[in-house]
This record gives sequence, structure tokens and C-alpha cells, in this order.
Amino acid sequence: MQANAKSSEKGSLKNVASSPSTYSRIADDRWNEYPGARSWRACVRRFAPPPPARGPPERAILTTAPAVPLPIERDYPAWVIVDLEVRELDQEISEGVSYTFWTFGGTVPGSFIQIRQGDTVEFHLKNHPDSKMPHNIDLHAVTGPGGGATSSFAAPGHEAVFSFKALNHGLFIYHRAAAPVGMHIANGICGLILVEPPGGLTPVDRKYYVAQRDFYTVGKYREKGHQPFDMQKAIEENATYVLFNGSEGALLGDNAMTANVGETVRLFVGNGGPNLVSSCTSP
Repeated sequence: MQANAKSSEKGSLKNVASSPSTYSRIADDRWNEYPGARSWRACVRRFAPPPPARGPPERAILTTAPAVPLPIERDYPAWVIVDLEVRELDQEISEGVSYTFWTFGGTVPGSFIQIRQGDTVEFHLKNHPDSKMPHNIDLHAVTGPGGGATSSFAAPGHEAVFSFKALNHGLFIYHRAAAPVGMHIANGICGLILVEPPGGLTPVDRKYYVAQRDFYTVGKYREKGHQPFDMQKAIEENATYVLFNGSEGALLGDNAMTANVGETVRLFVGNGGPNLVSSCTSP
């Protein structure tokens, strides 16, 4: 409900800004007599439609956590094609313990997606033939009902295609959006999408992608073998595992986040829940 209300507000501002006659009336000096007139005009300019995409279509480069794509170097909005596949996979959640993850791109968290504000995105969501469930996606970077959820349902072995314009920059979560959402997110099916501002982000020496998740298994912590999802534990918020990047030890060894003294580091941090949170503070 909150997302829909926010989308509706942005849509109405976009319509106002696209009407020259309405904008001219707002810009008229007589409007300065009313409190907040200047801030209202600033709000209209902020949500004015971005320029149209140009240049040949390009494919977005997706990365697996903790890796992040290289910065976007172009200085104009483009038509960007995103290919993402949903797979239901049995993978280790802890040594000797397997769990059936629902994944975007074959990993937990899902692939890191990077686009630019103003891009027109052609999104291809594929559902692997071996999947047992239909799947869809809700991208919080999408301005519109359900973030694309109603347009992206794909049965096993099928593909859904929809498009959207990236109106607002920022770091957003994406996830499966079929009921019960909490259960599905608890199976690992979410990730992050970065919409870079037109001027890009401040350059840094290193950057990493980290996502926290809580998981609920029938067996106790580190009980060996395959462990199914436990709905009752999830309802009670009694997590068996609270993990970064999908498994114990996921940020060790080759995936360790390293930096040298004096280097600048940017962390793209997500929290898919579905229940527990982490709070970070800076000095």
C-alpha cells in the first residue's frame, strides 16, 4: 500500500511537469504569493521526466556477491536489457547442511543489477524449466504498481518481458512478490539494484555487495543433511541461521572483503529479512 501511494504521487507530479501550460502557470509570479510555491516548483522539477534513451541497446552486466559492476561511464540515458533467471537450487547453508534456495541468478543474494537514472530498462525474467513454482519480481526501483510484479509472472520454462524507466536514483531491493511473500523471501529470493545518478557516484578504491538474511529450518542449527523450510519458526521469528551472503563463511577465503590502509571502500548493504534487521552506525 505504501509503495502504491508513493508511486501514485510520483506519477501525478510527472504528469504536471509534462504539461507546459500547467508549468507556466506555476512559474507565474502570482504563485509566489502562496506559501511553499517555490518548494512546490522545485518538487515538480525534481520529478520531471528524464530525457529519452539514446544510442544502441546495451546489456546490463550482473555480478555475484560480493562483487559489484564497474561504474557506468556513459553520460546519457540508454536502452538497457537485463536478463535474469530464477532457479530453485539445493546448496549448502552450512558445512554438511543443504537447503533449497530460490534464487535470482543462481545465488543468494540475487545478482547485483546496475543501471543509470533515466535509462529505459527491458527486463527479461526467465524461470528455469526445473523450477517447481511460477515466479515473478518486484523491483523497488520501478515506479508503478507492484514494481513490475503483475507483468513478470513466469511459469517454469517460460520467460516474462516488461519495460520501465528508471525515474529515481538510489539503491533498491528487489524480491519475489507472490503470496506469502515472507515465506518466499525466507527461501533467499531477493537482491539489490543500483540506479546511479546522472553524474555517477564518488569514485572509491574498492566496493562490495553484502546482504543479510535470516533462514528457518526444520532441523536445529548445523544439523546435518537436507533441511526443509519451517513456517512455524518463521512466524515466531525464531531464526535458525542469520547469515551474510547466503551461507556460513560466505565472506571468507576468496570472497573476503579486503582493503589496504588508506583506501576508500563503499559497501552496498541489503537486508532481505524477512524478519530480522541489522543497524549500522558511523562515528
